Amino acid sequence: MTALPTLRLSYLRTWPGLTSVSRGLGQLVLGKVLWLPTALGREELEELVDTLVLLLGLPVAITADPSRWQPSEGKGAIVLIPSAVVEPPAPIRESVVLCTRERVPGSWSLNLPREVLLIRDAVIECIGRQLSASGLARVASWVVSVADTPATAIRFVDGVQAHLLKNPKADDASLYCAGLAAVLDWMLMGVDARVTQWLLALAFGGTGPERRISTDAALLGKQEALRLAFEQGLMYQVPQHEGSPLDLRRPLDAIGHLKSAPGRPTQAQLVEHLGPRLPSMARQMLERLVQPTARGLGLPGPAAVRLIGRDEIVKRLTGLLEPSDRIQTCVLYGVAGCGKTAVAATVAQMMEHRLEPVWINFAGGPLAGWLRVAVALGLDTQNPLAERRDKSGVPRWIRDTQARLAEGTYLLVVDDVDEVEEELLQEWLPSGQGRCAVLVLSRSSQRALQRAHDAIAIHVPLLSLEDARRFVELRTQRLATEIAQGRADALIDRVGRHPGALMLLSNALGQRGIQNTLDALSSSIHEVDVIPRVLQEVVESLGHDEQAVLNAVWVCSPGGARVELVEEVSGVDGAASMVEWLIDRGLIVQRGRTIRLEVLVRLFLDRFQTRETAADLFIKHAPLVSALMDEFFQRRDFMAQGDVYQDLLLASERMMNLVRQGRTDAVEPCVQAGNMLRRFPLGGRENNLRQAIAAYQSALEVWTRESSPDDWAMVHNNLGVAFLELPTGNREENLRQAIAAYQSALEVWTREFSPEDWAMVHNNLGIALSRLPTGSREENLRQAIAAYQSALEVRTRESFPKEWAMVHNNLGTALSDLPTGNREENLRQAIAAYQSALEVWTRESSPEDWATAHNNLGNALGQLPTGNREENLRQAIASYQSALEVWTRESFPESWAIVHNNLGNALSELPTGNREENLRQAIASYRSALEVWTRESFPQSWARAHNNLGAALSQLPTGNREDNLRQAIASFQSALEVWTRESFPEDWARAYNNLGVALRQLPAGNREVNLRQAIVSFQSALEVWTRESFPEEWAKVQNNLEKALHQLSVISSGEAGTS
Repeated sequence: MTALPTLRLSYLRTWPGLTSVSRGLGQLVLGKVLWLPTALGREELEELVDTLVLLLGLPVAITADPSRWQPSEGKGAIVLIPSAVVEPPAPIRESVVLCTRERVPGSWSLNLPREVLLIRDAVIECIGRQLSASGLARVASWVVSVADTPATAIRFVDGVQAHLLKNPKADDASLYCAGLAAVLDWMLMGVDARVTQWLLALAFGGTGPERRISTDAALLGKQEALRLAFEQGLMYQVPQHEGSPLDLRRPLDAIGHLKSAPGRPTQAQLVEHLGPRLPSMARQMLERLVQPTARGLGLPGPAAVRLIGRDEIVKRLTGLLEPSDRIQTCVLYGVAGCGKTAVAATVAQMMEHRLEPVWINFAGGPLAGWLRVAVALGLDTQNPLAERRDKSGVPRWIRDTQARLAEGTYLLVVDDVDEVEEELLQEWLPSGQGRCAVLVLSRSSQRALQRAHDAIAIHVPLLSLEDARRFVELRTQRLATEIAQGRADALIDRVGRHPGALMLLSNALGQRGIQNTLDALSSSIHEVDVIPRVLQEVVESLGHDEQAVLNAVWVCSPGGARVELVEEVSGVDGAASMVEWLIDRGLIVQRGRTIRLEVLVRLFLDRFQTRETAADLFIKHAPLVSALMDEFFQRRDFMAQGDVYQDLLLASERMMNLVRQGRTDAVEPCVQAGNMLRRFPLGGRENNLRQAIAAYQSALEVWTRESSPDDWAMVHNNLGVAFLELPTGNREENLRQAIAAYQSALEVWTREFSPEDWAMVHNNLGIALSRLPTGSREENLRQAIAAYQSALEVRTRESFPKEWAMVHNNLGTALSDLPTGNREENLRQAIAAYQSALEVWTRESSPEDWATAHNNLGNALGQLPTGNREENLRQAIASYQSALEVWTRESFPESWAIVHNNLGNALSELPTGNREENLRQAIASYRSALEVWTRESFPQSWARAHNNLGAALSQLPTGNREDNLRQAIASFQSALEVWTRESFPEDWARAYNNLGVALRQLPAGNREVNLRQAIVSFQSALEVWTRESFPEEWAKVQNNLEKALHQLSVISSGEAGTS
């Protein structure tokens, strides 16, 4: 702390009322001894002296023995005794004696004498009367609730006045916070940062203050922090018991009563004023306190348990993982079952108020692990752009997920990383700038991760003998005395003091006692044999139902399975209570909604399950997984789908392996798993579809056309759907495979014997044909139209209304796209097909389908080349507006953007009405589309909307013509960032032609330069739009080029004439 100069109150000297205040104060304190506590602090004592000098106008006399001091000429003084004393000195007439009390051992109370409050009140009165002249009398009334000494009163008012000078219009809440922050800043200056954190965490209130502070502060401890705070004059009294109320100094106590303060300021407002004045750790703590990161991802880990012998590891980890501006990565490594998960759970619990724990595992691969996080964050993992992989093979949706985590305060705990190749693990974890932290649990030190991410590796060793005894004692209370005496040391040494094995040993000891357990294990010569024997003892001691539940957990995903899935697989009534019992005994670990085997138990069951038993369990598990996933599909429970995803992948792989081994009873569950993967809406869409395709192809090795014709046809249809939906790879090849699969299905499913299936496959076949990008476009679409018409022979409105509507919608799309024949007739048939679909698809019964059909109808009406053009476009606009009633930005952002782009096209082409208003509405629609269609997420659509926006701006007949054209030019140039000649040659040519037109029309700037750029643009367009391939477009651009050349020649000749 620093002493407050007397000059700070010099303005009071000029106040006329100072004399009366001084006289009144003198009557109260002169001739008295002010017996002050040492803990008040030297600086604050010095300020008290300075204030008395000002108010009383007396000199200061410093003496060790006031009895020998005599006032000169009968005048008094402020007599200061510099060292602490035990007994109070005698008072001196017309003087004030200030002395500090020597602390009595065991006394922890800061008793401010009544006279100090009187001096404070005198200061407040002086301040109040002075401030009343400037209309701030109310500020003086605030001081009483905040200040307990003259120094704190002065600091408060100084803080208010300084803030008011900078912000003349500041409200009462802001002024109060500024004053309180000034006081707290002065009081906390020079105080141990750990003590500051404790005091502020306690003063701000809330539960679990020890979880909000830094690790260093937490390790200091609350009681020690309060003791140090008292010694620095920050508390009136140290609480003697844990539940005793805090007795903080008045300025600190005021933090907890902001709701009753002037203007009802919030804690966030106070932090805004106080934060910049504090050390970084205290500032970060307050920011987390009043502005907590959005939480609730719902991906917790196992509950923390009491740790033995791991305090130093926990202390080091919590220090290393403190939030900063860079992502800190730590690797916690050790042998399986050494307690890495328990350590991580304790660290996560200690830091949960600073970093929200997010637990994932890579047991089923990184894709499956990250999927649950992406779902919890609400990220889109389905669009084709999200599926794109970078050079490291990581999909974009995972990069987006990592970026979101980096923005927040999260502790990402990643388990089962040993399933990933060590050199590749770094690519699947976030790094660089960010506030989150990463804790990796591994059997190895992950040297590659240490190099790439500057990760710090911490080893988890086996327990010492003393710690191992304590570990077993806690779990076998009835044998605690014997274990403490070392009678179980031989057993403890035999299992290698391995925590996982000790947990199992504790179970065995609880069942058999020390000697019987030792006898049972006596045949195991080597330590390596003992742990399996202990496990065998424990598992064999379980009842039949408990073993069934344990096996059910084993057959599920090693990364964790839903409890309801375990219940179904076990077939045991009351399995949930047995799961809890097994968790209590350390055989099962729970992480949020999922459970998994303790690692040593899994290793034991892996070793001792017979091949036949395992296969039977696999076949029992797979259909139950598919059924549970189907249930979650119907409930649209995406979090639950993410939980079951790893089990689904595992079931699919197992069933394919069993089919290859000749297990015919695995074929049906193999197909079921493929169906669920094909329908799975989240995560790696390509990976899921390729896995489904592999499952179908495995099934077709057993289900032949001759032996199982219906099944063979069904799998071929499903195989076709998977190829049809495959978003990556050779698009043409995928569609041709789909077409071949549908045609195979139609060899069995004929109209006569399987009419409904026959119609379904014809509809699917039509979709594949209509999307085929190569070959004769006309022929493909005519075949698609024929397939839809075949489907409609069975799917009538009366018998299958929903399917009838769907086929009509598909038929309308094919007719709209047909490039040859009578264009008007094709579009009129398409319009009729969409209108038929809308007879069934109503807004009430099928809102999404209704919106789809309206959007398609609008497209067809907008393209109709004949009839009343205005009427067609107005009907198209009405259809788009209908679609937007359902497709809102919040619920269907991509569809909303598509319709806005289409609506803009219709408005920009409307030939009648207010042309300016139509174009301005079109421009607004394109800009709306661009709110969703960003370059990063939808590059092609973004380019298309920019091209359309540029065209509308170019045509705008009113307003600032130059500004409109410059905006149009910028839009065309944006489109050309994506539309390259190599990737999109026709679009590239179109944008260059539009750019040339805008440049040619630009009325301002260097006209010659504009025209030369326009000419280059037209020449670029003609590189693609040749006379042979695109005669109409070639003629249009050629005409534009000739106009530009003519205008340039006129300008050039004019300049020649003037020269």
